[in-house]
Formats: sequence, C-alpha cells, structure tokens
Amino acid sequence: FPVTIQDPILSRRISNHKNDYNQFQRGHKRTRLPGLWDSVDKFGWCNHTAILIEQMDTDDRDKGRERESQYIQQYMQKGISLNVKA
Repeated sequence: FPVTIQDPILSRRISNHKNDYNQFQRGHKRTRLPGLWDSVDKFGWCNHTAILIEQMDTDDRDKGRERESQYIQQYMQKGISLNVKA
C-alpha cells in the first residue's frame, strides 16, 4: 500500500490492517483476513494498492466497516478477488 494515501480515513484503515497483520504474525492476534494476508505473504505490502471506492459523509467506523464488508461481499459474489496481483 502506498504511503501517500490522501484520504485520512482510508489511510487509518490501511494502517489498522498492517498492524493487525503484524500482531497476527507475532502470535498476539488470533483472527485474520485470509485473502489479504495470504496475498501480503506472497507479494508484500508494497505490491498492493488501496483505492477509495466511495467517499462517505461520516467518520463512524462501524458504518465504514459495514460498507467495506458490503463491497467485499459484492466482489466475492462476482468471483472477483480484491487480493490478486494484476
């Protein structure tokens, strides 16, 4: 993921993913995001790109995560992986 993410909420979300990944790798976290973390293991963080799909008018983290989950489910239903290197 590039360091120069302009959207502060997206940047914070990516940082959370990285921190969770690092904690899992050290054995401090039990839950994981298998698609993302398997892809990070294979390609590294620097070979991933984050894009903002929708600008939301709220800073509510729960609403943002719910919307993120909806997008992930929509892509999965179409058979599109968000974690495949192009």
